[in-house]
Amino acid sequence: MKKSTICLIVLMLSVLLISNTESYATRYSIDVKNYEFSPSNLPSVKIGDTLHFEWKNGVHTTTSTTIPAGAAAWDALMDDTHLTFDYVPTVAGLYLYVCTPHASGGMVGQFNVTSSTGMREYARLPKITLYPDPFRDKVYFNCAPIQGVFIQHLNIYDAGGKISREMSFNDRSAFPDHLDLSGVQEGILVFEFLDNMNRSYIVRAMRNK
Repeated sequence: MKKSTICLIVLMLSVLLISNTESYATRYSIDVKNYEFSPSNLPSVKIGDTLHFEWKNGVHTTTSTTIPAGAAAWDALMDDTHLTFDYVPTVAGLYLYVCTPHASGGMVGQFNVTSSTGMREYARLPKITLYPDPFRDKVYFNCAPIQGVFIQHLNIYDAGGKISREMSFNDRSAFPDHLDLSGVQEGILVFEFLDNMNRSYIVRAMRNK
């Protein structure tokens, strides 16, 4: 076999090997229908992935309410003449969105974006559960400890994507086992826990009367 042919084969194999080690973008389909986004929670989106909103029925919007600094906001009509909308995140962080006419009825969604390289950071966060769900005034936390990791910040978002409560903690012992949320708007609440390495963990719960 000629030397030039061997070099060409080696080059082609090298290109294939590099291609196989790269991370590929993922396309997430989100159905827009009466009266929900499905799925409404995507916890492990990467930068460069595509959020593909697809209309099913009704007249709705997909409208960003809370996004990371530097990210692009969006507000797209979804009806029988506006069948799809694509959004590609370029900034890591938590994204909250709503259907503007139906947000008060719980038509809300969220996705959490992580870097496209390395291990997904949320995998090593402590396991956090909230109870009861739904709750009335008080909600309790159960946080499984991980050595060297503790929750240092908590953001609570209402159904419209606005921050209803914001708290910071100095160390593990300062994190409470429950909160009184009697003054927070009823409906679906999004709890964003940030650990001491600035990694986020998202939990949702319903506050009823």
